[in-house]
Amino acid sequence: MNFVFIFVIYFFNLLWYWPVVGLSFKDNSIYYYIAVSTIMVLVLQPWLMRFSRVLFLYLVIPFRKHTHN
Repeated sequence: MNFVFIFVIYFFNLLWYWPVVGLSFKDNSIYYYIAVSTIMVLVLQPWLMRFSRVLFLYLVIPFRKHTHN
């Protein structure tokens, strides 16, 4: 799940970075895009890991409302 969230961050960064700054190999803007996206992923990594773990547990482990001890 975490890889999906990382891919989504890279994709959404591409959607806003391309119209605002523009991407080209001539002026190295593609390398700036990769650097900015990587820094964002590294900063958001603890929250992405926690969110993916919670989502995984929610999808895989069934919740029983009425359990008796």
